[in-house]
Amino acid sequence: MSVVNWQSAGLSLLFPNQCLYCGAPLWFQSPDLCDKCIEALEKVPSGYYSIYKSNIADPHFDSVLIAFSYSAIIQELFEKMKYQGQKELAKLAGKLAGQILGEHLSDVPVFIPVPLHIRKERQRGYNQASLIAHGLTSINDGAVLHAVSRIKNTVSQTTLDRDQRIDNMANVFRIRKKFKEDIKRARVLYLVDDVITTGATINELARTIRKITEAKIIALAVASPIIKDFY
Repeated sequence: MSVVNWQSAGLSLLFPNQCLYCGAPLWFQSPDLCDKCIEALEKVPSGYYSIYKSNIADPHFDSVLIAFSYSAIIQELFEKMKYQGQKELAKLAGKLAGQILGEHLSDVPVFIPVPLHIRKERQRGYNQASLIAHGLTSINDGAVLHAVSRIKNTVSQTTLDRDQRIDNMANVFRIRKKFKEDIKRARVLYLVDDVITTGATINELARTIRKITEAKIIALAVASPIIKDFY
């Protein structure tokens, strides 16, 4: 080990990184979640997927994949990922989701991240859905297509009810011309977002893409609030 590496190891012993949720020391690791917090993430049972889709009004996607329940840990991770500039957490979220959902993906999955409006992406510095998609490819290979642009800078969905969210997202996406043939050739497309609640955003994206393809369209999210009646 070089002198520099020995110094780095010594610093890790004296000042270890901490779990981003519980603060537990992470020896010789980058800032991340500790094993205990990862194990505490509540996985969404596969039987929930069809129940979730049935709660979407007029779904334009064929099925849905969700890795985790929207727990306090996930909420904290997303808060830091989206509003505190910790973009490395987005790729981590993609990796964790990929480890859970990998068995449900096609051999060479094609991921289309939900786009941000260019103004919002410039303000944030990145699109978390894109980084999540790249995290998925680090586990499951495949390709990430930035095939859709967001042509309206909509208000945040968090303050709106279900009907308002649907109205807010109407006609906000446009397929980029250079990707149209890629979309048409694909057999399965995975639309990627961090969290899916009412499904208004990802369903509008699916509606836009459905206009030019007969491919199977699957909505994929890292997390979702679980419908209480499921259990």
